[in-house]
Amino acid sequence: MLRIFLKLISIFIIIPLVAVTVYRQLDSEGFFRLQKIDIIIKSSNRTTPPYLFPMIEKVDSQLSKFKGMSLARIDLKKIDQDLFEFNWIHQVQVTREWPSSLRVEIIPQNIQFLFMNKRGSLIPVMGDGRLLDPISPSMAPDVALLTGEVFFEKPQLRSKVIQMLEEIPDKGVFSPQNISEIKYDSKDGFWISLVKSGIQIKMGEDQFVVKGARVNQVLEYLGTTDFKARVIDATLSQKVLVRLRKDP
Repeated sequence: MLRIFLKLISIFIIIPLVAVTVYRQLDSEGFFRLQKIDIIIKSSNRTTPPYLFPMIEKVDSQLSKFKGMSLARIDLKKIDQDLFEFNWIHQVQVTREWPSSLRVEIIPQNIQFLFMNKRGSLIPVMGDGRLLDPISPSMAPDVALLTGEVFFEKPQLRSKVIQMLEEIPDKGVFSPQNISEIKYDSKDGFWISLVKSGIQIKMGEDQFVVKGARVNQVLEYLGTTDFKARVIDATLSQKVLVRLRKDP
């Protein structure tokens, strides 16, 4: 019975006490000082998009202030709060990797399209309509281009474009991946240009589900004929008007 009692004391008191003493000694000697920060970007295509490189550098600079601190004393919740100040970050998870590293896993916001301002700068637009810092053309993702200062001046129009892209077919000849450019004017609403054909599509400002289905059907039909469309007007109430390239 005495042996069992002494064994229990060893397990629940002496061993933890020794472990704490050893930990405190190692910590006082700087064994657990943060030396390395690993930033991992989790994106759908498994590679880090080039436009994120400058933003990742800013995150690394923000976190560098923690280097040299004891890993146990670093407030991970505070790091989470600091990182969410970067509006391109959708989700973040920070974990300690003993004895001296932090692992920062980031899921970035989706870039819906690029906005080109009057100076020709390319500005990524996120899924909630917010704008990121300008990027170089070599870093630009393969998404549609918004042109016209009206998209900068009126955030609600950027939100409307996001709605439109969500409501048109996600597959087929008239789908977001086949759109090269989107414009807007107060008279006709949204204008869409297609990547390969260059066809201009007038979409108006509402009923994108119905209009998108009609335009997709017309484009599929045109693909089986020798007709070359120049403009497709989807704003009519009951039909779609097609202007051919041979029209004046």
